Amino acid sequence: MNRKKISDQKAGGLPVLFGLLVASAVYLSPELSVQRCAAAFTSTQGPLPGDETTTSFGAFQIQVDPAFTNLFYPTSPGGYFYPGFSPVSGILTSPVGYDGATTIGVSANHNYVYVGNTTPGFPVTIGGAGMSVPLNKINNMAAYFGVPSDPTVPNDPFVFPTPITGPDEVFTEIESFNLRVSLGEFSCGDQRVPVSGTPVPFDMLTAGPDAGPGAYPSYVTNPNLRSIGKVQQYYASGDTPAVSFFDIFVNGFLPSVSGTFTTTAFPLTPPWPVPYPYPFGIAQFTNGWSDPLVIEDTNVTELPPHVVYIHGQTPAVPVHFKYNNLPYWQAGDLFGYITLAGHGVLGCTNHQAGTPGGNSNCCSTVSQLLDETFGPVGSPLPGMPVPWVRPTNTFPTPGPNTTLLSLVNSFTDPMTGIPSVLDDTVSFQFNISTVAAVSDLLLGNLTNPVAPPTPNNTATYTNPSVTVSFNLSFNGSTPISCVGTGAVAMVISNTGLHSTKIYYTNPPPITLYTVQLQSFSVRATSIAGPFFLRVDPAIDVLSLGQETIQPAPPGYSVSFFDDTHLQLSTDGVNYLNAIGQRTLRLLTGLPANSKAPGIAVVQPDNTHIVLNWIGGATLQSAFTLSGSNIWTSITSSNAVGPFTNPVTGGPRFFRLKIP
Repeated sequence: MNRKKISDQKAGGLPVLFGLLVASAVYLSPELSVQRCAAAFTSTQGPLPGDETTTSFGAFQIQVDPAFTNLFYPTSPGGYFYPGFSPVSGILTSPVGYDGATTIGVSANHNYVYVGNTTPGFPVTIGGAGMSVPLNKINNMAAYFGVPSDPTVPNDPFVFPTPITGPDEVFTEIESFNLRVSLGEFSCGDQRVPVSGTPVPFDMLTAGPDAGPGAYPSYVTNPNLRSIGKVQQYYASGDTPAVSFFDIFVNGFLPSVSGTFTTTAFPLTPPWPVPYPYPFGIAQFTNGWSDPLVIEDTNVTELPPHVVYIHGQTPAVPVHFKYNNLPYWQAGDLFGYITLAGHGVLGCTNHQAGTPGGNSNCCSTVSQLLDETFGPVGSPLPGMPVPWVRPTNTFPTPGPNTTLLSLVNSFTDPMTGIPSVLDDTVSFQFNISTVAAVSDLLLGNLTNPVAPPTPNNTATYTNPSVTVSFNLSFNGSTPISCVGTGAVAMVISNTGLHSTKIYYTNPPPITLYTVQLQSFSVRATSIAGPFFLRVDPAIDVLSLGQETIQPAPPGYSVSFFDDTHLQLSTDGVNYLNAIGQRTLRLLTGLPANSKAPGIAVVQPDNTHIVLNWIGGATLQSAFTLSGSNIWTSITSSNAVGPFTNPVTGGPRFFRLKIP
């Protein structure tokens, strides 16, 4: 059965947000309930196994790979970037999306026994009559790539916080999830998200075999990438919170936006086995088996709960282009990483579906979603660290010229022209009327890195002359630039584990390290005089983080973060603590663009050809491929397409030269 919802059942949907958004719809759905005394899961929508329906709101951020950030640049000087795209950081922020009929399959009640088994045994049937074999069966725990693990009982998944005998549980599966955006829907004037610019309602994130376009087996959803999860009793008593998780696999769809290079690069005829219903091009991306978006809630106190579920158990999740679209990308090319994602099952009354002015009653709901997903305005939440591919695994910054920096994220919405500055900041109370805010912290010159330690050992990195820069503003005034040098010491510890948060049925070759920024001090100069920054030396506010390293031939996939407690001073003696002990998360800088743009060639008539490419490069031509000095530059050094060239009477070759 195709559960793809018709347009009047949905109100606007979320752009590229991720499965996380749909994730917990099961246990948060209004239909799934825990009997207070019997401690058995039942549903108000009918006997289990069965299907349940709930509403979903969601939003996300993607760190776009440097190879593809130019897709979102304007085609003319002074033009607008793609909605929600920050050219400074390469972060793409989605609008808020909505799904009015997310469908979740739920199994009958079972009892947890031990890792890899339940009573009664596998296979477990999920969902109602609309699901069929093989999509309504879970045959064993190997169907899950990763299961949240209780940190107090290593490798005992999904029992929090103390193992109990035979806790009740149900198995769950996302059958249909379609987050939709529509022009002006659910933006509510909030500066943290862009206004949707699509001229028609558009599904930008889907999950589940019945998500569409078209029902399975239309090859839109791979049946091996099922978004499955569990809901489980928390304690022996039924009158206590439940816990739940999902491994999410999705299809994301980005629409082309006029005035940006997406109009050239995003195909108008995507390789789908169903008719193309939109008047604009799209790019499709997805995550793979080894990179599910693991989402979890450990405090479901009522059903239906009014909560927002956040991804936070793994590093940022990579997403890849699903189909070939030469010369711009190939199937499997890394598009970027989901760093923040939130899915809320939240109440909203008197909403008029598809009416831009009809969502005003939902603005408090949208604000709650964004507060918990992205953080309040002025206090953004740090994203999950990105496991960039690096040439070496040395600590702290693999690869040449890599830096540590805090989040810088700003964009201008082309629909409104309003700029949004969402940089990570930490504030200090100078006096009763003055608050100073530090942002855009950057540490460079991290030379002489050390090798990572062996299991259950540590290594220390020290550097007496790192370069440091940051911005400082007072009471929201225009920031001033501060620049200086300082000293840093960091300790990295090899845990000998793949993860402290995930139990893997087939562990990947990932090593988890803990990180502590032990000391950091800098004297910086500015037009307002000298300022001093240092790590808070108090032992109860340690500056801690993590690093993961995984072989990725010919290099390594490395993620890093450190949540740093800073102090600020004007004399280097008397230091101020951060307001609320807020930390500034340090992440590694982006790697260099490793992908040269390709050239698309069309011949509109008998006398000319048009060459098009994205990204700054020098177009060169040659009449032969033998000999020396054969290439002649025919554009400037940082040009972008299109370029019109006359047809000549013989062969002619073209290439792009990247500075």
